[in-house]
Amino acid sequence: MQIVKYIIHEFNNRYYYDEILPRIDLQTVALGLEREKMYNEWFPFVDYGIDLEDLHDREKGILQ
Repeated sequence: MQIVKYIIHEFNNRYYYDEILPRIDLQTVALGLEREKMYNEWFPFVDYGIDLEDLHDREKGILQ
């Protein structure tokens, strides 16, 4: 299953860099990066190297 995910990921990357990126202007790329930055403020990304203890605590769940 991992190899299938890798192949799909590589196909998507190649499609983006070969077909989409050459056809858009820099202003569109800048707006996309700005939107991604705003999304990151609402839903922060998790750095798995630093936040392993926090993730461990979250996965413990809640006692009922």
